[in-house]
Amino acid sequence: MSSLGVPESSLVEVVGAVLPMITEVDVRQRLAADSTLVSLNQGAIVIGPQDLIRAIPIVVEGTVKVSRMDEEGRELLLYYIQAGESCALTLVSFLCHQRSGIRAETLTPVKALMVPVTTADTLMRRSTSWQEFTYRQVRRSYDLLLRTIDDVAFRSLHERLVMWLEQQRSLHGDTITVTHQAIADDLGTSREVISRLLKQLEHEHMVVLGRNTITLRTQ
Repeated sequence: MSSLGVPESSLVEVVGAVLPMITEVDVRQRLAADSTLVSLNQGAIVIGPQDLIRAIPIVVEGTVKVSRMDEEGRELLLYYIQAGESCALTLVSFLCHQRSGIRAETLTPVKALMVPVTTADTLMRRSTSWQEFTYRQVRRSYDLLLRTIDDVAFRSLHERLVMWLEQQRSLHGDTITVTHQAIADDLGTSREVISRLLKQLEHEHMVVLGRNTITLRTQ
C-alpha cells in the first residue's frame, strides 16, 4: 500500500466524485483533510481477519473481494466492492468497536480513500449525508449476505458456479484469467469438484477452458 500524496484541494474533488451523496461542503473538506488516498496492487490485503479497524476504505477505482475464512483457512466469497462503495462489515465492526471478521483483498489494482475511524465517528454524529451513506452500505451488505446464504443453502454448486462465472464476466469480460483453486476458494469447495464441473460446462458448450483461463460462450 502506498500513499499517493494528493493535495487536499484535489482530494476534495476526489471525495465529490466518488461520494456525490455527500452534499455538505464542510463534510467533503473534512474527509479530504483527514483521509489518505492510497494505491494498492492486485492481491493486496486491505483488511485481514481480526485486524483492528483504524480506517474505513472507500474504493475510488478497482474491485475488492470480501470473504470470510474459517479457522482452517477455508474461504467463502461474500461480495465485491467497487468505486463509490465501502466494506459495510468493516463499518459494522467500527460501529460496534470490534475487530474485523472478514478478509478484504484487491481483485484488481485499486485506489482507495482511507477514512480514519475517528473522522467517521465524528461525521456519524454531525452529518446526515454521511449517516445515509453508512446505512446504505450496511443495507447493501445485508442484502448481499442474504443472497450468499440463499445461494449456499438452496442452490446447487453447479448453479453457483454458473452465477460466479457470469459475475466475473461482468467484471472482466468473456475471458477470465483464474485458477480452478481460486474458484474453489471463492465457492468454499475443492479444486477437484470445480475442475469436474467446468469440464461438464465445457461439454455443454457453455465455456472454453484454457491454461488458467475460462472463456464464456455467448448463449
